[in-house]
Amino acid sequence: QYCLGTPDLYRFSKDGLKEIFGKYLQIIQCDISISGGSALAFYLQGITGVSITNRYIRFLVVNIISLILYPVSFLKFKNRHEVAGAFILLARKVR
Repeated sequence: QYCLGTPDLYRFSKDGLKEIFGKYLQIIQCDISISGGSALAFYLQGITGVSITNRYIRFLVVNIISLILYPVSFLKFKNRHEVAGAFILLARKVR
């Protein structure tokens, strides 16, 4: 998942997670936790506030933009695993 203001050191696809952790763990489930539409809305919201230095105006603008962009979070993509914002991996240790 991409988060503004924090270092983005690692980014894995669904297949990448399975490849890395499947060697050591029994994967129970690996699926999308943040859809592409939600990730896009979050990213656009973050970009909006970056250039505004006054925190009160930034707060107001970002929240207005959040309301405007809310419908974007419901966008459905054909290749949903390729545009996901984050994945959740549920696994158990192999004995």
